[in-house]
Amino acid sequence: MDIDKIILKALRREASLEEYEMLEEWKHSSEQNLRYLESLMANSKQEHINYRNFDESSAWKDLNKKIGSTINYVYVTLAVISIAIVAYFVFSAVNKKNQYPRNHIAENSIAIVDLKDESKVHININSKLEQLNDFSSERRVALQGE
Repeated sequence: MDIDKIILKALRREASLEEYEMLEEWKHSSEQNLRYLESLMANSKQEHINYRNFDESSAWKDLNKKIGSTINYVYVTLAVISIAIVAYFVFSAVNKKNQYPRNHIAENSIAIVDLKDESKVHININSKLEQLNDFSSERRVALQGE
């Protein structure tokens, strides 16, 4: 901690809350520090700053005003991009569900396929069942194998 830099910042009213707190601790750590600070303030052409009355809420408001608009644009942009990505994947998943034909393949073992009309079809190894439509008007399937 470079106390001279903190004192200079405090005299210029540029110190942060943390720096004011560090200055307060340093001032109370010895009588010599207190006298040094008082002599600097007496010799200073700037007015005395009563940093004990530092208004933290006002400082936060000022800071938020300075960075608020930038943060809002970043968050809005990220939110729009995130929503677009999620919407794309949801649309793709829903669209994929409604695509026909749907293939059901049993490669290594007998497979049980649940069809949309709640019927179950058992297909043997190395067989393929193809659901050709959504069963809304007729039930169309194609089978290769057993």
